[in-house]
Amino acid sequence: MNDDHGAPRLYDGYCYWVVRMGRSMRQHMSQRLFEHGLSEGMLGVLMSVEGSALDTPSAIAGYMDVDRSAITRTLREMEQRALVTTRKDGSDGRQRRITLTDEGIALLGAGTESARLTNAHYSSTLPEGMAEDVRRHFRRILLAEQAGTAGQPLIGP
Repeated sequence: MNDDHGAPRLYDGYCYWVVRMGRSMRQHMSQRLFEHGLSEGMLGVLMSVEGSALDTPSAIAGYMDVDRSAITRTLREMEQRALVTTRKDGSDGRQRRITLTDEGIALLGAGTESARLTNAHYSSTLPEGMAEDVRRHFRRILLAEQAGTAGQPLIGP
């Protein structure tokens, strides 16, 4: 749909709604995490270390798809708050291994519950089963983008 001058209206684009939804969900999630003294980055680190057994800054950064310097800053803050511990590893002592403290594990539970509640909040507005369809389609789009095949005809489910 176009405006009176023939230009497409901003809110008619698919990207507009995806960005708006992403911002809304992120704000909702951030508010829930803030209640526990966590940021999204901290939750990502906690989940990476505990859930995916990633224990080096580089592996965590790669898994979270963020810059390693951002992980270093986050880890520094988490270490100051006694949420994680780091130890030197490797023959030259340059490699650092990350482990969660008891406090970090406790906050991981609070953080994952915040994520679950955020998902439930937004999914509750959709008909049954549709939330899973939306997730599946978003994942498919992102995987196609990463593979360099976005915009090509789809084959299969």
